[in-house]
Amino acid sequence: MAYNTKSLLTDVDGKPIPQYYDVEADAFLPLDNKVIPEYGWLSTDTPPTPAGFAMGVEIDVTANTMTVKYWDGTAWKAVV
Repeated sequence: MAYNTKSLLTDVDGKPIPQYYDVEADAFLPLDNKVIPEYGWLSTDTPPTPAGFAMGVEIDVTANTMTVKYWDGTAWKAVV
């Protein structure tokens, strides 16, 4: 399934809590001091393929730019 088919986790007042989507569990899980993997790679390199949610930075060596991205379970997506 996809994250957009699941409801966000909420507290006792019905407000969303800090959370992340775990692709393997197919569920949102509380972000309770969880360590989120971080990656960095050059645009000339093959990007890593994490097992679960991750954050990363791609450095474009031609344009001298940096793009912050997140891993959605199947591909890196730019943070906009």
